[in-house]
Amino acid sequence: MAWKTDGSVHEEGIANEVNLGTRLLHGGLAAALFPDLLSEFEVRHRGGTQYKQDIEVSDLHTTKMISAKRKKSIYTGSFDYINTSRVINQNNFFAPLKNIVSSLKQSEPSVSKARKTFTDASHNMMKEMSGDMLKQILQEHVADKNKDMTMIVTDTTTKTDYAYNFKDTPLYNAICRYTPVFKWGRGKTSARIVFNDSQGNEYDFGLRGRLVLNNGVKALLGKSNANKSSQAVFKVQQDKVAEMLVKIPTLQTINY
Repeated sequence: MAWKTDGSVHEEGIANEVNLGTRLLHGGLAAALFPDLLSEFEVRHRGGTQYKQDIEVSDLHTTKMISAKRKKSIYTGSFDYINTSRVINQNNFFAPLKNIVSSLKQSEPSVSKARKTFTDASHNMMKEMSGDMLKQILQEHVADKNKDMTMIVTDTTTKTDYAYNFKDTPLYNAICRYTPVFKWGRGKTSARIVFNDSQGNEYDFGLRGRLVLNNGVKALLGKSNANKSSQAVFKVQQDKVAEMLVKIPTLQTINY
């Protein structure tokens, strides 16, 4: 769908991307974020599996890509940079985990046994991942795919949009320059991702990695009413969103 400056706005559903698209077109948000934009422009809803960007703002000369993140509050929860099976499917390192998932699906053990088997396998695989492999994943799937992205985090409680260029974040710089490592807590399929520089200094930007089943164990075993299948996915998420935002020098805060 597309929104144009002639007023023909297609508002389908209540998705954050649609609401944000409307504000970009009619609320002056696009002009505030992109002052070089021509007065005649178009807003397109993208997203899905084909696009990394959720929204595009285009005039005759340029296209701005936007990644939309919705938060009830920036002080709670997290948002995903990636949540994909592509990392698993494209790297032979994860073949043993894929085989375990396939075996569980075929053998149909109890839910508790299957959950333990997957959890142990996921934990062992994350433990075996080198810093170089983790850096490659972050570089390819987070830094490279978002470097030209305008990120907009919407706090629906305070009705505030927090906008910034991903390339301006300390996280982008860390992914490109430093070595990431997992920092383990009590979880087995989830760990913080911190970065070490050549001097041994450690940096924590609230990043977390997860190696999980996207729809859970019950769906994998065919015992879920909500989902018919489940597969291993690698997730990279941003925790401590408010702390991350205040460290971005070019952050724009816009109330709507």
